[in-house]
Amino acid sequence: MSPDIVIHAAALTAAMPPDAADLIATNVLGTAHIARFARAWGARLCYLSTHGVYAGTSGDYAEWEVTQPVGAYATSKLAGEMFAAELSHNALIVRGSWYDEARLASWAQHGALTDAWGSRERVADAAHKIARLVRGGASGIYNIGGPRRTFAEICFDEGIGAPPLTRAQLDAQGRAPYAFPRDASVSTAKYEAWAREHAHE
Repeated sequence: MSPDIVIHAAALTAAMPPDAADLIATNVLGTAHIARFARAWGARLCYLSTHGVYAGTSGDYAEWEVTQPVGAYATSKLAGEMFAAELSHNALIVRGSWYDEARLASWAQHGALTDAWGSRERVADAAHKIARLVRGGASGIYNIGGPRRTFAEICFDEGIGAPPLTRAQLDAQGRAPYAFPRDASVSTAKYEAWAREHAHE
């Protein structure tokens, strides 16, 4: 029995420094294999990508804007998007950024950025939106996310105490494989319009 939907959420994300061969094998070629299987089964593919495919300089990125991935990981995810779109029928590509308790604990221990904005949201909230899109038969590219906030603001909103950290300090510590983007926030207007249209489904 073949599936109707394939949700592809697997990826290599935490390599430090990123190994190009591993990123290609997992995030690019792995996605191509999944997309081919989905097509062979006649299943729709939902591919989870990242806000990192945008340049991360001005924020409020919409789905139609030119992509300029930040770092090797985001580059590999954008390549995965291309395979998902080309090799499967009516693929759903979701660009998101989320956090969980482990991420909050890491920020509490090592510091939360005060000068880097994004649209990160809780994993559970992202999962709910992805499920709605899948059940509603959405296809194409959708940004999902929460309000534009710094990492420090997320910690405050979550009631987590975290030492303040700047991007310059992070770079000086060598804890990130690339210069962290200033503003990777996205516009979720397309998703919100879709959700209103499908509110009663």
